Amino acid sequence: MRKLFSGKRVLERETNEGSSYFVVPEEKFQKYVVLWGYLIPHGVFNQPNKWVNTYTINPLDRYVLVTEFNPEEYEYMIYEETRVARELHQILEPYGIDINNEFEEFVKLKEIPKAAISKVKDCLLEKECMNEYPEDFPVIDGYEYIIEGQKKKLFVETETYDNDDTLYDQTGNFNHSYIVETYRKTVTNGFIYVFKTHDNEWYQYYAADASKDCWIMKEVYDDELDDLPISSYELIETEKREIPEEDLKANISWEELLDPNRECDFYYSDKMFAMSFLANDGRYNVVNIDGEWKRYSEMVFKGEEPFSKWDDLVYIGTAKQGATEGRQFTQEEMMQFAVYMREKKENSLLH
Repeated sequence: MRKLFSGKRVLERETNEGSSYFVVPEEKFQKYVVLWGYLIPHGVFNQPNKWVNTYTINPLDRYVLVTEFNPEEYEYMIYEETRVARELHQILEPYGIDINNEFEEFVKLKEIPKAAISKVKDCLLEKECMNEYPEDFPVIDGYEYIIEGQKKKLFVETETYDNDDTLYDQTGNFNHSYIVETYRKTVTNGFIYVFKTHDNEWYQYYAADASKDCWIMKEVYDDELDDLPISSYELIETEKREIPEEDLKANISWEELLDPNRECDFYYSDKMFAMSFLANDGRYNVVNIDGEWKRYSEMVFKGEEPFSKWDDLVYIGTAKQGATEGRQFTQEEMMQFAVYMREKKENSLLH
């Protein structure tokens, strides 16, 4: 399938019915910045209800083309720091304003009393609630297309950013699958194809939009072939290729892959870790190396090179694959780490 997907990226979406894949030309992808927190346009700091609240807008609208996002439009970019709502409540209470110690209530205010504006601003600065662009905003690859008159967007997860909106990049996973049978059926807007691979897997393949830039590929299980039905498709000639002997064998030993006793090398990056736990709501991984639990950003089999290229990535040790566990940051721990990262950045600027 390497030839079919040449120059394209294959993105996987998992569903209850199995995996489906979006196949898009590499050159069609663009860079998107992921907006988060609150964006404050110039001149409206005293009117929180006019701030851009990224948590209440359409989730897909939080992804903006880098070429179309102008950070100069905003005076400040902030996020909610631990206990800041309580301090804002104390600042505003003497003016007869009750936000019930909740930041969500604060950003509903139509206006901050003139005498309290500087206090509110100082509070946000003191709590280090300010984001910096571009370093505090993830940038990922995305593709936009139109289907049935509706705008759709696909986003590619990275090692440091993933959520329910992002898809897995599985481009390389089909390099060793070979199409041995091709079926085709004519439909209103073109063709639907069905492929059978050398390892007896079946896929349905069809254009997702009128431009035929984006294609969808779905797994078809043996018991689903009768429902297509395959008899309604025309068998067409498939280019014969000699399949390398190593590809005729199973490429993956799942027992070996999941063996908890297999030794792995572990790496850590503050930058990678920060992006990861923010994207995963405070969840992170630790590994027990020589009796000490350590946070890690990446795990590879012993002797393999890490995939990440972060400039602060360091090797932290070797341990068995089963010596890992997931943990959850408290809100306070997340804020403490954010302060640590900001201080680290400030110190680096001094040298």
